[in-house]
Amino acid sequence: MKKIIISTLALLFLIMGVWFFTSPFQYNKTTGLYQLENEITINQSVEKVFSYLGNSANASKWSSYVSHINALNENEVSDGALGSTRRCFKNKNGEGIFWDEEIVNVKVNELRELTVYNLNGFLIEADHLFTRQKYASISEGQTNLVFGLYKPQASHNRFIDWLKLKISGHYVAYIFHKNLNNIKKEVESLDEFT
Repeated sequence: MKKIIISTLALLFLIMGVWFFTSPFQYNKTTGLYQLENEITINQSVEKVFSYLGNSANASKWSSYVSHINALNENEVSDGALGSTRRCFKNKNGEGIFWDEEIVNVKVNELRELTVYNLNGFLIEADHLFTRQKYASISEGQTNLVFGLYKPQASHNRFIDWLKLKISGHYVAYIFHKNLNNIKKEVESLDEFT
């Protein structure tokens, strides 16, 4: 019985070790950020891809995680523009998991950066998260889109932050992968004159 328990614990530690060390969330020494990035090539102009993702209402069409996004200050700032704030809901009824985002950096057709805050209902939470949508024109009708999630390395909770990010990394990468493929499908189906 003792051998079974020891073998089971050893196997559990091995699985956890593989899970942590193969996590797509990695620390980048150059930037000082924990980061996870996924990318895709979309057969559509960079202008259309950038515009499509700047419209919060489109999230319900492409997101495999978010049910809907409500723009919070659309009377003052255009949705998707610098300073735009929005609330993201996992569930259609607005209960359970939700969080807020603010667009803090925009370079038209190149970059949209959002801070993520006010996380509610998550099993694992981390402070000071931000996301980037990076856009690069490959050719007139082709765009490289990168979704990234980042966290600065905190001086006080390094191990806890590392643990949280490593645990969630595979799941976040899976969601990003699904979402990017959905965006590709949606944007490539847009009418040429949209």
